[in-house]
Amino acid sequence: MVRSKKNPINDTLTNLLIEVFSGVNYVSKLALQTKKSIPVTFRQLEELMTNNIITKSRKGKKVEYFVNWNKVSNVVEEIVDDEIKQVSNFVKSSKDGSDKIFEELNLLSNEVSKDLKIIIKNVFLNKEIQKMVEQFFYEIKTTKDIFPGYDRVEFNDIIGDFLDFFNSLDQENLEKILLKFTKEQRVVFEKFLKICKIHGIYHKLTSPLHRFK
Repeated sequence: MVRSKKNPINDTLTNLLIEVFSGVNYVSKLALQTKKSIPVTFRQLEELMTNNIITKSRKGKKVEYFVNWNKVSNVVEEIVDDEIKQVSNFVKSSKDGSDKIFEELNLLSNEVSKDLKIIIKNVFLNKEIQKMVEQFFYEIKTTKDIFPGYDRVEFNDIIGDFLDFFNSLDQENLEKILLKFTKEQRVVFEKFLKICKIHGIYHKLTSPLHRFK
């Protein structure tokens, strides 16, 4: 779970945001899906807009709300940048620096930290990745309707789970995703996979279970 920074998007706003990511764009439908009044839903949408995570577009009398992908990429960058900094501290505090997991973390961090912002922005502005994120949020929406307590998940945690999703894919499924990209896009996406790997290793290290290994 991502707890590195104070998250202005609490679980209540996240529930609304899940609906927007899932393709629900109108206030009336969002109010119905979240079981809130239209005035409350409108106020929460305005709060999300203040955080720049969504934008709105007016078509006649109707107003539609959409994900601000630039802001999403900024959130991912903040999460990973903080983890890379903490990874650096892990490496520095390791007893002899020879532990393989620390060596791998250090190598991965050095490879992506310089171009972190560019890599993440290029990935999350890619239409294919956006479709995957939207589908991922739709699955979260379905899950929270089934499992009690999952409706209290925070936005940063969902983003972290999305990064972990790539760590769970086998080579065959990764290849299927790569086929959707141009040659140049594949180069960037492969660097992004290294970022996902850093995220995965970081959370293994910070898991309480790691202390007993």
